[in-house]
Amino acid sequence: MAQQQTKQRKVPWKGWVIFGLLLLLGGGVAWWVHDVLHGMPRPWYARYQIHRYLKQQTGQSKFETTFKLNLSEDVAKLEARLAELDKNLADYETNANRLRAEIQSINRALNTLSEVSRRQNILTNRLRDLELTLRQVPAALTNLPEATLTNMQAMRTELTNLAAVVDPVLQPLQPLRDTINQLQNQVDERTRARAPLQREMAQLQQEIKDGKRMQGTNEVVLTPDDLTAASNRIAQIQTNLDTIDGELKPLQEQLAEKQAEFDKNMAPVATAYRTMRWLQQRINTVGTLEANIQRLMSDLDTARKDLDARLQGLNLPADVETLRNALAERQKSVAEMDKKFQDQVTARAALRRDLQAQKNLLAAQQTDLTAQFRQRLNVAKTYREMYVIVGEMLTVVEDLLSRADTNQQRIGLQMAVQTGVLCSTPNLVENYWLAARIGEAYVLPNRHMANEPNRKPPFTPDALVQSCIAAYRNANEPERIIPLLRENLKQARDDKEANQARVVLAQEFEQISRYKEALAMYQAVTDKNRWISNKIAAMERRIK
Repeated sequence: MAQQQTKQRKVPWKGWVIFGLLLLLGGGVAWWVHDVLHGMPRPWYARYQIHRYLKQQTGQSKFETTFKLNLSEDVAKLEARLAELDKNLADYETNANRLRAEIQSINRALNTLSEVSRRQNILTNRLRDLELTLRQVPAALTNLPEATLTNMQAMRTELTNLAAVVDPVLQPLQPLRDTINQLQNQVDERTRARAPLQREMAQLQQEIKDGKRMQGTNEVVLTPDDLTAASNRIAQIQTNLDTIDGELKPLQEQLAEKQAEFDKNMAPVATAYRTMRWLQQRINTVGTLEANIQRLMSDLDTARKDLDARLQGLNLPADVETLRNALAERQKSVAEMDKKFQDQVTARAALRRDLQAQKNLLAAQQTDLTAQFRQRLNVAKTYREMYVIVGEMLTVVEDLLSRADTNQQRIGLQMAVQTGVLCSTPNLVENYWLAARIGEAYVLPNRHMANEPNRKPPFTPDALVQSCIAAYRNANEPERIIPLLRENLKQARDDKEANQARVVLAQEFEQISRYKEALAMYQAVTDKNRWISNKIAAMERRIK
């Protein structure tokens, strides 16, 4: 009894589960039916409808055509060869650039090696100069031994000893020395002031004598006014020179007087003073040479390190002959590679011409194929014959669209468009429903292939979408236009395409009086112009 009650309690639970599953299944089927009838068309379903319809009209499910697009295979082969040539050219260029970089490195290494040799020679000469300087013993100082004059420490010691004798006499004369220096500076200053005045006077005198002067690169004849101005300037210069000479003469006399006084006071230590000054000059000269030698040694060491670094990158020894041989070898390789490169460029140009010729033939053949189908449709006597021809055309379309080559796929897309046009042509097939299905099955899914550069209408993605919209209108299926335009907006590649898709969708909403949705699309345009602004205002007025 208890078991029966348990079973009775479980039965309603199972029933609800089954009911829920059936409800979900029914909802899914209803959604699928609604999606098929009112949503974005599915290519596979459109192809199924086309095949079923053609089978009903012709009694056959397969359509054979003897027309083969063999040229498309030739085009594919030529394009493969062209891609291989492009790769070879890229490899040639990469290798040539590598060799050119090595040539530059070798040239820099040779230049660095030459610089090392140059600096080595300079250093050798400076060392020789130092040795000669240390060995030179003037006749006036023969009282100093050579050992002193060739040893810096000995010279500094001798200089100190001489200073001990000279300084007691020299230091009290420091005010006199300062006066002599001041007078000498004044004399030098006035002497320097005379020089430019004398040059200017000489130039003016020559111009007056010649009656002309150089103005830039041209000779200009002096006018009477110019001669007068030059004479006045000479007189002014002469006055300035007389003034300077009037100041210079007493200064020179004072300088001579003070110098004589200084020499008289220094007479007891004159020889020691002269020797001390010469030693100081000699010490300074040797010190300068030693500093230059240290700098040259540092520069030489830096140059050698630079050379070692360059040679290490080249994996070559520091030998001029080896470097030159390596340079010649690489230059020869680059020349050979450049010749091969030019040959490949010539071959590529010829191949491109051949490829374009084959493409032209392929396009002509495709045109002939379409013309043949149109001619057969014109003479078809029954609907069955007509739909057999349509089936053959779509067989070629499916074959081309299934191939890997992009050019063949584009030809298939073009043939699909032309088949749809033939199906919607009055007094020919005139089957608008079939034209709409062809657009769903073959044109819309492949419209992205119409974005080839330099393509013009009617073979552009936007033009193909518009042709499918026209097919829906002809087939009295306006409910499919909005889903198509929504999908077109989703697949926009950039803002420009998205704005164009929004405008087209807004116009469609406006045409069917769905003004709120049209307003939303116009407002979503990111790059608004006056026309868009006017449309937004118009939609807002309609909604109110």
